[in-house]
Amino acid sequence: MLKTKQKAVVEGALLLTLTSFIVKILSAVYRVPFQNLVGDEGFYVYQQVYPIYGIAMTLGLSGLPILVSKMVAEQETHTKQEAVIRGLFPLYWVLSLILFVVFFLASSVLAQLMGDIKLAPVIEMAAIVFLLVPYLTTYRGYFQGKLEMEPTAYSQLFEQLVRVGMILAVAGLYTSANWTVYTMGRYAMSGAILGGVVALITLLLFKPNLKSIVIPSKLELYNSRKYLRRFLVEGGLICGYSSLLVIFQLIDSFLIKNALVAQGFSDQHSKIIKGSYDRGQPLIQVGMVIGIALTTAFLPMLIRYVTEKNEWAYRRTIALFVKVVMAVSSAASVGLIMLLPYLNGSLFGDNQESLSLSLLMGTVFFMSLVLMFQIIYQTKNQYRIPAYSLLVGCLVKIILGFLLTTKFGTVGASLATLCGLIGALVLLVSGLEAQTKKSVTNSVFIWKLLVALGMMIVSLTLYRWLTLSVFESTTSRFILFIQALVGVVIGGGVYVAFVFKMRMFTLREWLLLPKGNKIVRKVRNFSKK
Repeated sequence: MLKTKQKAVVEGALLLTLTSFIVKILSAVYRVPFQNLVGDEGFYVYQQVYPIYGIAMTLGLSGLPILVSKMVAEQETHTKQEAVIRGLFPLYWVLSLILFVVFFLASSVLAQLMGDIKLAPVIEMAAIVFLLVPYLTTYRGYFQGKLEMEPTAYSQLFEQLVRVGMILAVAGLYTSANWTVYTMGRYAMSGAILGGVVALITLLLFKPNLKSIVIPSKLELYNSRKYLRRFLVEGGLICGYSSLLVIFQLIDSFLIKNALVAQGFSDQHSKIIKGSYDRGQPLIQVGMVIGIALTTAFLPMLIRYVTEKNEWAYRRTIALFVKVVMAVSSAASVGLIMLLPYLNGSLFGDNQESLSLSLLMGTVFFMSLVLMFQIIYQTKNQYRIPAYSLLVGCLVKIILGFLLTTKFGTVGASLATLCGLIGALVLLVSGLEAQTKKSVTNSVFIWKLLVALGMMIVSLTLYRWLTLSVFESTTSRFILFIQALVGVVIGGGVYVAFVFKMRMFTLREWLLLPKGNKIVRKVRNFSKK
């Protein structure tokens, strides 16, 4: 009986991991055909407001449900679990209502601050999504806390499929229906509402064993006070780090377009430049998919070692965690930077904003490290340093964002994003315990990593020179796409070859990784040939 239950839990976890992976890929990839259909100005309208939806999605999808599931899992009986649900729900409900009111009623003010009053109806549409957040959060957290992952997995998948389908349908009708870009943006954002409703219906079809949850009473609001601290501290940090890049995007929504107009660009041209700059977001999301998956894979192991008070195994796993995330995220960042001209031209049709986008690709590396160190603090239930780090990162982004974007435009915005992440990262590393810090600082590994990345850069530089010599400055999107794929194979192949050649990971470390034994066996067989 126990083995059957354990098997069901493992299968559910794998399903949730797989669907989360698909959801992240869908969330990134749909923006390419969307931009192709509506152009840079249409993309600008959508991306200016997208961070508001992104915050709502983080709260209802990956942020608050984690806190609910954690607190539900801590309870021994169903009665206590339901008590926790009913204690947390009023807090989620109040937060979501406040955010809805702020974004909906202040939509005109926010649109003016963004430098485009016509965005107000699009902001109002995005604000409605917050009304669904407390219900999505509660049911997802409840099921996950009971180790039932299928409801969350299917609700995530159906929500994203409906939302993406609606957005692409609207984009397809944009020209034939003779809509303005703002009308198109409003209809496209309504896909988030429809997707959220479908997700909620999906969760209810799994029949959660909870009494009706609608609007909290005054008594429930009063009783929820005892959960307020964990809600603010743990929930705030989980949501803050999950939505850090979205917060940075929201800051850019207020800064970039206004800064470009202040520099002398026309209002129309500023919108197009901002739309071109926003092409970086799907590329960053794709680049970070593997890093986020690694975080998900390592977190249960780390928590288990902390619970068992197995300090040696914990430090060993931390060291491996850091090495793997650094190796994967740095290669992804360098690869995106080197291949950006091919990706930009093939996916979006031209090479606008290549310099600022190249700088922005460094986000993949630094953000992956920030999330990694935040996970390390989370396993030890340490919240003070991560809270300061989150605050410092946002402040640096705001202050430098204003100064640099005003002076250097989109290049300044990219630099401000990198500086904000570096500021948060420095604080996270400096606050680590001495033993943990010792586990994550490996100078030999870093030198080997730099050599492998250097050889990757050399190989891709030669490849870029060769393609430029043969094809000159081709504008064929198909040829550019093939060049990007070949570049991935060449750059990735050289990097992986040096990872093995320089023995960046020990045999024991390979065996600790998922599918590590198969990788070692294949490499040995290849070496014998």
